[in-house]
Amino acid sequence: MGRVFHFELEAVLEARLRAEREAQRALAVLERERRALLDEALRLQKSMVMSRDVLRGQLSGSASGGERGRVVDVAAVRQQAHSSLHSMIDLQRVAIRAAGMQHKVDAARAELLKAAVARKGVETLKRKRFEQWKVEQQRKEAAEMDDLVLMRSRGERAEFELGGSAT
Repeated sequence: MGRVFHFELEAVLEARLRAEREAQRALAVLERERRALLDEALRLQKSMVMSRDVLRGQLSGSASGGERGRVVDVAAVRQQAHSSLHSMIDLQRVAIRAAGMQHKVDAARAELLKAAVARKGVETLKRKRFEQWKVEQQRKEAAEMDDLVLMRSRGERAEFELGGSAT
């Protein structure tokens, strides 16, 4: 039969696929950046907890009953407090950047969804057109078969009429 389905909007479908893949890549980049920010926030939080524990240890050393009159190194305590404060400020900055990144990730997800919907719309149209084409091909094949049967029956009738008049 040699008939092949050709979708006239194939170029549009390919463009929609490319747009969807590009949206996926953009989302993946943003997700990696967001994950890096969250990892940094976790690292800073752990650092803050460790600094606080060290500071608590330095301050409680004088209050523990074992060593009366132990001198607290005020400079070390001040330095530890300063370090803890900077860690907290850094953590807040990272948290703000992560929140901004989350907005970008949400926007990228919306773009990906939009691109996927656009692609699926064209794919649905292609599927429907293919089904219509298939039905049309079956109708054409049935008509061709009917024509062949009709031509054959006419040929047999003509032979019969020719054969019947000769006897």
